[in-house]
Amino acid sequence: MTETNYKYANKYGSLTLKKIGDFKKVSEFHSKNFSDNVFFSADTAEKIALITGNLGIQMSIVKRKGEYKGFVIKHKSSSVAVLTKIDSITFDKTINPTKEIEDRQHDFPLIF
Repeated sequence: MTETNYKYANKYGSLTLKKIGDFKKVSEFHSKNFSDNVFFSADTAEKIALITGNLGIQMSIVKRKGEYKGFVIKHKSSSVAVLTKIDSITFDKTINPTKEIEDRQHDFPLIF
């Protein structure tokens, strides 16, 4: 299997996701079957969201071993994706990711 990495970078930091396995239907993903090394903390999830803008990826948060953990799948299409794990991540230490996300929510109008 060829190793594939997906790289993202912007003012917040940089992220490299490593492909794990093959592309398959999104409905076939079951987190109970994933190894521990694909999961990350909620704090890391905020950083990933800011670095990637959630473009082409899907993050999920699940309860695993009594803690909430996240994982990322990389989409090929709306119904086909591949599991990834974090290969590397750097984040600007002067930015509070939680506050940044909260502040950005005010940039979008609410429609009822």
